[in-house]
Amino acid sequence: MRLARLTWRQFAAHRAVSVALAVVVLLVAFVVTAWPRAVAATNTAQVEHVLSTSTPLQRDVITVSQSAPDLGPAEPAGSTGLDAGAEEVWGAFVQGLTTLRDDQPEPLRTPLGDPAFTIEDEARALPEVAGNDVRFPSGVLKIDPRLAEHVTLVAGEWPGPVEEPVPSGDGTAVVDADGTVHVIGAQVLDVVTSAEAADVLGWSVGDVHELDALTRVRLTGTFEAVDPADDYWQHNPYSAAPQVVDDLNLGRSARTALYLDAATADQAFLLDPTTRVWYPVTGAGVEADDVAPLLAQLRGFTATPHPVVDGGTFVLTPASEMTTVLSSLLAQQRASSAILAVVAVGPLGVTVAVLLLGARLVVSRRRTSLALLRARGASGVQLRGLMGAEGLALGLPAAALGAVAAVLAVPAAAGGGSVGPGTFVPALLTALAPALLFALTTSPAGLRDTRADLGTTRSRWRGLVELLVVVAAAVSVVLLLQRGVIVGPGADPSGTTTGAVPAAGPGVDPLLAAAPLLLALATCVVVLRVYPLPVRALERVFRSRRDLVPFLGAARAVRDPAGGVVPALALVVGVAVALFSGVLYSTVRSGVETLAWGAVGADLRVSGPIMDDEVVDALRAVDGVAEVATVTDAGELPLRAGVSGERVTVLAVDTDELAAVQEDVPGALELPEGLGATGDLLPVVVSDALSIPAGAQDVTLVASTPAAVDVLATSGPVPGLSAPRAFVVVDRDRATEALDVTFRPRVALLALEDGADVAAVRAAVADVLPQSAITSPHEISAQALGSPAAEGMNRAFVVAIVLSGLLCAAAVVMTLMVGAPARDRLVAVLRTLGLERRGTRGLVAWEIGPWALAALVVGALLGLAVPALVLAAVDLTPFTGGEAQPSLAIDPALLGLVAGGFVVVVVAAVAASTALSRRTNLAAELRIGEER
Repeated sequence: MRLARLTWRQFAAHRAVSVALAVVVLLVAFVVTAWPRAVAATNTAQVEHVLSTSTPLQRDVITVSQSAPDLGPAEPAGSTGLDAGAEEVWGAFVQGLTTLRDDQPEPLRTPLGDPAFTIEDEARALPEVAGNDVRFPSGVLKIDPRLAEHVTLVAGEWPGPVEEPVPSGDGTAVVDADGTVHVIGAQVLDVVTSAEAADVLGWSVGDVHELDALTRVRLTGTFEAVDPADDYWQHNPYSAAPQVVDDLNLGRSARTALYLDAATADQAFLLDPTTRVWYPVTGAGVEADDVAPLLAQLRGFTATPHPVVDGGTFVLTPASEMTTVLSSLLAQQRASSAILAVVAVGPLGVTVAVLLLGARLVVSRRRTSLALLRARGASGVQLRGLMGAEGLALGLPAAALGAVAAVLAVPAAAGGGSVGPGTFVPALLTALAPALLFALTTSPAGLRDTRADLGTTRSRWRGLVELLVVVAAAVSVVLLLQRGVIVGPGADPSGTTTGAVPAAGPGVDPLLAAAPLLLALATCVVVLRVYPLPVRALERVFRSRRDLVPFLGAARAVRDPAGGVVPALALVVGVAVALFSGVLYSTVRSGVETLAWGAVGADLRVSGPIMDDEVVDALRAVDGVAEVATVTDAGELPLRAGVSGERVTVLAVDTDELAAVQEDVPGALELPEGLGATGDLLPVVVSDALSIPAGAQDVTLVASTPAAVDVLATSGPVPGLSAPRAFVVVDRDRATEALDVTFRPRVALLALEDGADVAAVRAAVADVLPQSAITSPHEISAQALGSPAAEGMNRAFVVAIVLSGLLCAAAVVMTLMVGAPARDRLVAVLRTLGLERRGTRGLVAWEIGPWALAALVVGALLGLAVPALVLAAVDLTPFTGGEAQPSLAIDPALLGLVAGGFVVVVVAAVAASTALSRRTNLAAELRIGEER
């Protein structure tokens, strides 16, 4: 009972320090518990986001085969969901596809939806309808047993059974399988098509149209799609609506799907049928940890042929672009894990430093009691056990509260994953940290006050440890630079990223996570060695001055510093993490915006129908539009250089208009002035991928009229001019004359006036061109930066900056509190000798000022060096897009905000310590000093 009471009285004697430590433990336990759960939730949301925003043709597992499905009923009947007639014919095939899906292991089984298939014949020309404007109508016979699930019949009725053609004396001669010749009449097939297609073609229910000499179709009904935006229609083009193409030269063409009765469609005469089978894929239920095994299983599934029906002839050979999507997700996860590890390690290092400072502070406040216990026979183990118990009493409740709050903040329903014993391991380690540090800092030999300003014996171990730290930092940096950029799984290491090596998979990179912290430790070691030199120089300068505070402050900063490795590490790493987070945030944003401007090429990009002079004039007349430039993709033409050559995409522009539109576009190509010049040669700018240098001779662009060209310059991709690897840029008027080609632009680039309402301009442009697609760089940037992964990364940066700031504040305050007793005794003596009150503020400022200044400078340099190290080791293109690493971007405003926040923290800490020092009882301090 006496021991418990003594322990409580000891705790209550300096409860402010203990409470502050408990708050730090609570905050850190919350962060270390919530951090991995938040990362898991963000990655899971990113998986669903990527899979849901990819097109069905990209993510679905698809097979296209010239083989016909195996026919037969399902066993038992009614197990496929088809109507009875269709199930008698297609049931075994549907059942085999479903069984194949069900046999797949998890996690592949969950995202695969119910199988679907269609059979489609080759397109056949349809007769023109008198008075109809479709010059080239065509139809495709299709079979889909599940069509009725996706459409609503709006006129007529469903197709009747397919009947075999009957013998006819004036029919067509055909040879059967036995070699017998039969003369049969045309087979009349009942079909349904979309109501829109019937209207475009000029068909009415009951009309009969000839496909060829053997086949005629009778329209029995028309339908409308239940949901025109359903993914189903991506696999069935020209089915929900006809495919209509308006060609100014050839006229209008239209193609539509003509659906047969599925229950008897196997009796229809088809020329060259193709079977399309697909498994719809969704991202629902796919978690972040499932991506790697899902990719491996999908690759295995698509690499193996699969018989569908036992004893049948149809073999499923699945393919899916989802392997590329999942590989990109894995690359993104790896980049995210690497960056977040670097971001997290910094605050963790600061946390350890702050807890160690707190432990030193608590032990220093308990020194009198501990010395008394030691004098009465307590052993060193007992003293350490007593302080360790106090640390447990502080850490366990605070860590438990923080961990529970973290689980509530990121629940399993939000994607944080299940809660198990492993969830609380980081919080438990955080809870044990105070107990361990309290015990380690309690030394029986250190219970008596010593004069640090009288000098200490140099330790050989310190020099060895410092050398090891510097060597470890150098080795880690060299290894990272030699290893090169880690690219995502499936990426081509021989691509544009120099020195890239493929990643083994998602997860924390220990080398990358440790290198910045080792670099910070090495930097602190160097600072500790170099720091006294300029301060001693200041001491010599101030020695001749009459005012006491600058000289005394400089002398104490060297002889009796409040700092050391621990507070130096806390301040340097805290500033570095805050700046690193800000720089990396600016780098990712800048990379995304650069690519967005490269894709759009102007304030607005309009693409769609042909834009003649009348349309361009209407665009120029839109309020808010300053300049308009059109771009024509003239297709591919042969470009010959001597005896060799290849086909290139020809991009025709008006040189002056494009220059005016892209005047303020980042990365815009400044086209040569001679591009529009007249002469015998056609001036061009060629893609640098063609390996044709500027000024090359004997280069010809071949069109209806070949033209010798003058290569004025070479260029990489031109903003706004979407083109493949090989392209040529020409002036539109000069090319029209030289190549005898009429250019019909379908893209317009718009520069807006300053202060223009972008939404209003978009609406007005949409009124001019209702069928056009309108994009802007800001829209593309917002989509990329609005993904769960990007938003999660930004939240992590904010958390790191805020946490680093709070921990830096705690480190500064605790550093000043550690030196408070010696400072108070000094102030008491000096005040007795006549020191003014304002001198106290100067002493406090000198105590922390040099360290804070050094930490700000060194931390800033480190905060700029670490992002460069990350860019040299981590592929950020999964976040920014494109093929090349983004350039390091520094936002002065953001860096100024971080530096200003750090200064505010230090000034506030100095003000608080000064205020406490002014409350010092001079008589008490002098009396205590005499007793010592």
